[in-house]
Amino acid sequence: LAQLGCVCVGLLENGATMPTGQLHLTLAEGKNLKDTDWFSKSDPYCKLTMLGPNHAKGETWRSRTHNSGGKTPKWNEVHAFTVREGFNHLYIECMDDDIGSDDLIGVCNFKLNDVFEQPNHQTDQWIPVLSTKGKYHGEVRVLLKFVPAAGYGAPVANHHQRPPQPAYQQHAVPGYTQPTVSAGLSCPSCRTSLSPGTKFCTSCGASTSGGAAAAAVGGARCSGCHTPLDPGAKFCTGCGTKVGSVCSCGTALSDIDKFCTGCGKRNASAGGAPPPSASPTCSQCHTPITPSTKFCTSCGAPNTPSSAAAAAPPPYNPPS
Repeated sequence: LAQLGCVCVGLLENGATMPTGQLHLTLAEGKNLKDTDWFSKSDPYCKLTMLGPNHAKGETWRSRTHNSGGKTPKWNEVHAFTVREGFNHLYIECMDDDIGSDDLIGVCNFKLNDVFEQPNHQTDQWIPVLSTKGKYHGEVRVLLKFVPAAGYGAPVANHHQRPPQPAYQQHAVPGYTQPTVSAGLSCPSCRTSLSPGTKFCTSCGASTSGGAAAAAVGGARCSGCHTPLDPGAKFCTGCGTKVGSVCSCGTALSDIDKFCTGCGKRNASAGGAPPPSASPTCSQCHTPITPSTKFCTSCGAPNTPSSAAAAAPPPYNPPS
């Protein structure tokens, strides 16, 4: 934070003092973010920190990485911060996830008083992302709702309260549905972020230990938000997810779902191991090869006798 102090100077010393409470945050998306990679799209994520008097650091939370999100990443993640009295600012660092050290895209500094002054103590805003020199590097969209602790009615003003500042102009996103603020769900095995109610992880197929999957009532449902889908629908009307196929249990799957979120069966359209074949295949990447081939033409693996006469893989049994 020391090298970025010029962005925050004077902000914590003025304005009202926030009471204690809960700040429910949805990190939705970004736009026009500076691409820090030369030969590919950047992999953006955000690190959010509560700041108090004299730049004291409070609770910190990191979002997931949107691989190849580039200038327009989508996160749609929720988190609840515990706001301590006097912690008036939410400090956001936009980063590019790289091998070794991550690159800084830019920073945001949001005054929590702006949330408290809004009707119902909630707001939906695009916040500018600035470089260490104050140059525009894009924007991030956050949805915030502050719930004061019992006994608090309003912030306590200090002797140097500044006049109200105009709120940053909001920009509508066509077709975007505000995510529901909830505790969130992640896979206990690979930590993939999952939609509430998901029973099996869409990346590794592990059980979420008691999560209730959406039942297929009245036809197929979206694997992401469980919205009922019309027959032949190509995209979910609730969250916009592309519908790739429909599982035998009635759950609609996207092209990136490796496993069904309703019953845990493998999604054949999402890739993975190829279907049984009489032709020999590479034992590593399953590329078709001839018996005389000594090395795989795709991955370079040696053609062993076991790979030349590969047996059909056993049927997949979903985790119990």
